[in-house]
Amino acid sequence: MNKMKSSLLKASLMTLASLFAIAFAEDPQLEQAIKDTQSKLNDPQSRNKLIQQDDKSKKTHQQVLDLTGNNKQQTDDIYSSAAGILGNQKFKSQEEMVKWIEKAQKNPTEFYNNLTDEQKKKISEIAHQIEEGRKKKP
Repeated sequence: MNKMKSSLLKASLMTLASLFAIAFAEDPQLEQAIKDTQSKLNDPQSRNKLIQQDDKSKKTHQQVLDLTGNNKQQTDDIYSSAAGILGNQKFKSQEEMVKWIEKAQKNPTEFYNNLTDEQKKKISEIAHQIEEGRKKKP
């Protein structure tokens, strides 16, 4: 996995971790918290409100913006990918969710290898778009 894909995965994971923590605090029902988080990740207005609630989320969001060069479409794509990845998981507890995120952050390559083909393709497309965008900037 190349450096761009790895950076993209780490940004997605940090996004999931920070925003999920806020959503879970609002809703102790895990399944509903995941659905709510997915919805908020996919809606820029809801996402921005959520981000403003937590310094860790603000920092993570800034890292996403830095990665994408403030490109709105690429930023939205990262959040959408994070929502999709979260939706594929079936957790029995908050602790299981936290362990999954921690494991993925420690080994993004293994995490990437366990994604669906569609998710891998989307991450590759976003990484390619970001790389192309950086080549065009002086």
